[in-house]
Amino acid sequence: MAAPSRFLIRGGRVVNDDSSQVADVLVEDGVVRALGRDLLPPGDAPAGLRVLDAAGKLVLPGGIDTHTQFPFMGSRSVDDFYQRTKHTVLSTLTGGLPHQEVS
Repeated sequence: MAAPSRFLIRGGRVVNDDSSQVADVLVEDGVVRALGRDLLPPGDAPAGLRVLDAAGKLVLPGGIDTHTQFPFMGSRSVDDFYQRTKHTVLSTLTGGLPHQEVS
């Protein structure tokens, strides 16, 4: 039997479907066991716990399906996900202009 896998993601911006917060995430055997600030004081990592510094980074759930087939201006290409995401962000920032007007 393999040894349990344990790691702590420290200080990243944890993003879920309705909020985000700077926090630590404790994961054991692939299951999130704890979420919160300063779950482990610096320097106090027990043996077998891998600590990942996520300061300044986003911590996102792994269950996001990025496979997309967006029609963009009548065509499809391998960069549809990138283009559609870019235009959605720009549209949001410009107050909701249609994708064609943001291009």
